[in-house]
Amino acid sequence: MNRLFNSKLLYALLLVVVVGLSVNLISRQSALMSKKQELKELEESKERIRLEIVTTESLLDESDEATYIEKVAREKLGYMYPGEKIYIDIRAK
Repeated sequence: MNRLFNSKLLYALLLVVVVGLSVNLISRQSALMSKKQELKELEESKERIRLEIVTTESLLDESDEATYIEKVAREKLGYMYPGEKIYIDIRAK
C-alpha cells in the first residue's frame, strides 16, 4: 500500500514538473516571437530612417541653393509656377 502511494505521489510530482516546464516553455516561446516581431519592426524603421538620412544628405550636398529651395517648395509645399499645370499619376500609388 505504501509503495503504491509513493509511486502515485512520484507520478503526480512528475506530472506537476512536466506541466510547469511546459507552461514555462510556452511563455518563453511567446516572448521570443514577440521580440522577433519587435526586431523586424525596428529593422524596418532603421531602413526608413537610413533612407531619410541619405535623402537629406543628398539635399545638403546640392550646390545650388535656389534649386534646393525650388525642390522643397514643389515637393513638400506643392508650389508651382504661374500657369503651370501639374499632372499626378494616381495609378502609381
